[in-house]
Amino acid sequence: ALAMSEIKKQPIESPLTAPDEYDYDSSDDEDIRNTVGNVPMHWYTKYPHIGYDTEGKKLMKPDTGDQLDDFMAKMDDPEYWRTVIDPKTGQRIVLCDEDVQLVKNIVRGRVPDPNVDPYEDHTDWFTSDTMATPVTAHPPSKSSFVPSKWERLRVGRMVHAIKMGWMLTGEQRAEARRQREAAARGDNANRFYGIWDRQAGDEDEAIRRKLPYIRPPKKAPPTHYESYNPPEEYLFDDEELEKWRNQEDYERRVDFVPTKYAALRRVPAYPGYTSELYERCQDLHLAARVVRHRVSMDPEDLLPKLPAPRDLRPFPHLRVLQYLAWPEEAQDSQQPLPITACSVDPSGQWFAASGAGGRLAVFELTTGYRAWSAQLESASEGGLVSAAWNPCADRPCIAAGGAGSGRVYLVATDRCDRLLASRFAEAWATTSGEQQQQQQSAAIWTILSTEASANGAAITKSRTLATVQLPTAQGGVKQLAWHRQGDYFLTVSDSGSLLVHRLTTRSSQSPLGGAGKKAATAAVCCAQFDPVKPVLYVAEKARIQVYDLAKLTKLKTLKPNAAR
Repeated sequence: ALAMSEIKKQPIESPLTAPDEYDYDSSDDEDIRNTVGNVPMHWYTKYPHIGYDTEGKKLMKPDTGDQLDDFMAKMDDPEYWRTVIDPKTGQRIVLCDEDVQLVKNIVRGRVPDPNVDPYEDHTDWFTSDTMATPVTAHPPSKSSFVPSKWERLRVGRMVHAIKMGWMLTGEQRAEARRQREAAARGDNANRFYGIWDRQAGDEDEAIRRKLPYIRPPKKAPPTHYESYNPPEEYLFDDEELEKWRNQEDYERRVDFVPTKYAALRRVPAYPGYTSELYERCQDLHLAARVVRHRVSMDPEDLLPKLPAPRDLRPFPHLRVLQYLAWPEEAQDSQQPLPITACSVDPSGQWFAASGAGGRLAVFELTTGYRAWSAQLESASEGGLVSAAWNPCADRPCIAAGGAGSGRVYLVATDRCDRLLASRFAEAWATTSGEQQQQQQSAAIWTILSTEASANGAAITKSRTLATVQLPTAQGGVKQLAWHRQGDYFLTVSDSGSLLVHRLTTRSSQSPLGGAGKKAATAAVCCAQFDPVKPVLYVAEKARIQVYDLAKLTKLKTLKPNAAR
């Protein structure tokens, strides 16, 4: 050990005067370090450097020489056989004897380190003798005496699987093994069968059901040689025919001589037959055959199964409320005139009913109270057959159609919002004395003189705002339907004519026929506006026409399978 005084006498090297350890060359592996890490070295194949040192400078690849230099080193250098190239630095490293022995042990499958003895004596650190006393003196638990619940459930599931055939017992597995061994010894009767053999007996039915039916491959279509009417260049002349006959089978280009016939029936398919039998065989051979699968179905299966009445309960079976449209007629006659149509207002509080006697009445749904009724037509004219409430709350009115007169009545009502009814009455009263009837109108509008009452309703003798008279040739009104905006409504007459009417302009037109248009070819049975889209549906006896009201074009034609 150095004394304290000696330590003080030694000069202290400063970082500026200390020698640089990288200024001299050295062959030690620790001096040249490549800091690229664990990356594939083939990434640097196209670059002159092989990586970077600790200071971030490039490590240039050393000069490896060419094949001639390698051959000379192999001849002259006695350490060439133990020289390897470091992939990180590219330098040649000579292995020592210990490294060579390590490589040999790895190649031969031995222990790499020769100093390790894999067969040294084992030291038994724990005794193998059974101790007379237990390690612990804990008393046994109660669960050790009670059968396991989970084992019982697992055994139950295994028994159920065996009964259902999902699990095989030892005997069943042995039997299946014997069958596989018998099949491997050459018992191929049950393994190989004809896929397209549909004439097999019942004993092969189970075998043929193993795989789905596979259709046999189709034959290739005939070529020009096989045609009954081949082109002229495919026919043989006398020289080619004689050459074909003298050739062997493997030398012939085709298996038969192409022959030209006027028709397919002239091809001799049944030689030796009489003419009548030959023609009959030809007819049977050339007849088109189609496999028809007959479906055996019980007619009862086509009818739907009706449920039992007890399964449909609860269903209405008691009369809770009754609406008397015209009680005075019920008193005069035991058989009052029936109600032909009814319609509910947009609020759902009131509904209108029309009768065959020509009356129109308005009721309250919850109480059955008859708020208003009027006689619009006489019973001799046919009465009213249709009634429809305007779906727009801003135009509180009802449209009713007469059966025999062909007249549509527009009746005002105040059984809704009084403010809206007052506005509608004022707007209608401004044109009460005018008849804005166009020259090309398909119906006659008659606007009755009205006045606005205190509660906002238009008042006439029957609260009728206007009447629309259809042409006499069309007959009575069969159907009424409003547009969702409440400005348009359509009528379908008994003759099958369709008219569209507008409240604001007091005009009517025929969208399916008229001046400048092609007349409709079929009578209209029913028509309806789409509740959302600007679309009109027109039902005829055999089809349904769909029209676009915005583009004035026909969208489609629906043809159901059933005709009326």
